[in-house]
Amino acid sequence: QPTKTSQLKLATIRRIIDSYPSHAALKEAIHQFVNLPITSVRPPLRNLTPTETRRLVSSLRIALEEN
Repeated sequence: QPTKTSQLKLATIRRIIDSYPSHAALKEAIHQFVNLPITSVRPPLRNLTPTETRRLVSSLRIALEEN
């Protein structure tokens, strides 16, 4: 059963992902946290830059660690 805390955490994660190109951010998150191979997005979409990737992963790790 969803709790208010889990809903808030999910909303935070969604906001983080939505602050980047979403297809690339979702692919990177799946790669980092589910250990599936990273794949590129198709044009005209773009992949994340190395800086965006570091920031995304860092933000998601912080969000997932919060209670």
